[in-house]
Amino acid sequence: MKITMWVMLIVGIIELTANTFFLISLSRGKDLKIAKKFHGDFPMYATDKAWLVKIVSSVILGIVALLASYAINKDFSIKIILSNMFSFGMLIMCITQALLYGKKHIPARISIVLGIVFVMLTILKL
Repeated sequence: MKITMWVMLIVGIIELTANTFFLISLSRGKDLKIAKKFHGDFPMYATDKAWLVKIVSSVILGIVALLASYAINKDFSIKIILSNMFSFGMLIMCITQALLYGKKHIPARISIVLGIVFVMLTILKL
């Protein structure tokens, strides 16, 4: 599960850092313009509520990914539960994006591949 550990560590850091930055920017009275510019897998024309749900769920998934990476590294028994929570959560988010925005936004369709990769990493215990 070393590959899974490193992938989840990197993805967790990116998800948590970027999306926390977007939330801090939003709390300071700025709009979602920065988030809309840098989130390539989510369309700019989505509602602000959808953007907020996407950002908050990404922060949560980032935290779960970091916890899973740590649990895998320390060989805690909860490592399978946490890694599955992250990978299936990411897959659900990617499928939802594809269903809602995939017809007009190609990256939303392609993001399903990323979700499947995460699930395969945890199933195969790589």
